[in-house]
Amino acid sequence: MTQRKFDPEALEEFMRVVREDLLKTLEDELEPLMQEGGSLNKEPAFGQLEGSNTARQAYSTFHSGTWTNLESIRAAYYGMLKTLQDSIDLHEEGESMNVSETTSYENELS
Repeated sequence: MTQRKFDPEALEEFMRVVREDLLKTLEDELEPLMQEGGSLNKEPAFGQLEGSNTARQAYSTFHSGTWTNLESIRAAYYGMLKTLQDSIDLHEEGESMNVSETTSYENELS
């Protein structure tokens, strides 16, 4: 008997981890910090000292880059979930076809 190479239950568990641990943390904890009203959305008070304009610029660049990275990660997680679900669906379709072909072959032998 052949060994099972594809485990849809393992993919479903991995999808749960992505959805409930990774994506939930990103959307519920990290993104709110960066959004309007979040603590990381407020520029620190750099004052009027020499270098404060440079510090403001660096913080703005940091915030923009971090936000872009978070959005990219979020899109990657959703893409991963879709691809995993597509894999499960294709596996189920393939298994259904295999059962149908095997049954048909057994009927022809009878």
